[in-house]
Amino acid sequence: MKRTAFSIAAAVLLLAAVVPAAQAAEQGSRIAALQVRVQDKATGDVRFRPIDERIQLESGRQYRISLVGTESLSDHRGDVGINARFAEAAGRGAISLGNSEGNWVIVDTSNNSNGNAELSYQVQGNYNMPAAWRTGHIRFDLVRQVGQGNGSGGGQAASGLAVRVENLATGRTEFVDLGGNERIPLDRGERVRVTLVDSARNPVEADFSLLDRQGAQIERTGGNWVILRGLDDTGRVQLTYDPESSRYNSGRISFALGEDNAGNPGNPGNPGNPGNVTDQDRWSHAQDLTALLYRSVLQQDPRAEGQRNFRRDVQLVYDQGYDGLRDLARDLAEEARDRRVFSNRPSSEVVGTLYRDLLGRTGTNDELYREDAGFRRFVNTLDDRNGLVAMIDAIVGSEEFRKNHDLDDYGLMRSARY
Repeated sequence: MKRTAFSIAAAVLLLAAVVPAAQAAEQGSRIAALQVRVQDKATGDVRFRPIDERIQLESGRQYRISLVGTESLSDHRGDVGINARFAEAAGRGAISLGNSEGNWVIVDTSNNSNGNAELSYQVQGNYNMPAAWRTGHIRFDLVRQVGQGNGSGGGQAASGLAVRVENLATGRTEFVDLGGNERIPLDRGERVRVTLVDSARNPVEADFSLLDRQGAQIERTGGNWVILRGLDDTGRVQLTYDPESSRYNSGRISFALGEDNAGNPGNPGNPGNPGNVTDQDRWSHAQDLTALLYRSVLQQDPRAEGQRNFRRDVQLVYDQGYDGLRDLARDLAEEARDRRVFSNRPSSEVVGTLYRDLLGRTGTNDELYREDAGFRRFVNTLDDRNGLVAMIDAIVGSEEFRKNHDLDDYGLMRSARY
């Protein structure tokens, strides 16, 4: 055989060997779950989050967002880069996209970000994964750090601890470093979830207690969070925390008590008492539940709706109690269906999101699918014409929902009596 012919034949054989190997590397083992790798470009901190979880980004920062896969459900750190094309899907002006390559894209958040944003992605490559995973969305909660830009907290944040403060009526979320003297505003009747986190915004387990039990009360606690309710108009309240990790010292979180916003027409997230209201606690809880349904079912902040609609819906829940709450949930579910709020999202992702938002479940979609027969049923019937409405009605109608949201404690299992 001539030298040239031999070289050509060898090259053909080599190419035949390389192409299947490359395909095998790309296909690999079956992808068991998708995750998002979030790297803060300023600090280098890296965290991994499930694809169906809302990811918190701080304003004025730059992140490298990567789409990764795991070959095992027990693996919480993605080990397979999933190549994809990324585009802005929501939140224009709050985020902008920079360079992208392979499985990552640079995301810049604006200096006054506070709200929501989304990236859409479309997988590029022949990966061994369900077809429904090949397109989807990565969702962000954009938060503005309290005191950002004015030096408050500054170098005192060396302890690495901060708190995430979420207003349970409006969904507004802010971070406060615990190195300074920042006092967190807390209105009478306002309910906030206070979560202890480290510098990378990872949860820090701790015990909580109130020094002053007159101005506020603890409604519920978790491993790294507490729900606090304001009871007074003036003064301050201090919440102590005692981290389980020896890396951190115990300390105090200060709250400045303010005036109640009842009747303020400019704040539809806190609509005051527009009707015959004699039980302020019942009214406040009806307001919180209505806001929860707006955010979970319609995927929007209550402030995005007209003031009259939100007031009307809160009044319905206050007047009719549990019956009114279920009627409202069905109405909002029908609206979400007609608006196609959850269109183009995998059924397991939609059901998982609603389980976590409405029931407080903590498992991944895959874990919930394996362990919960109701979850599997909802996933299989979600595409039916009334599948979404039936699922939300069943969730809100469940004993788990009633207990988790303390409906009986606020008299909401029955109609109001004036």
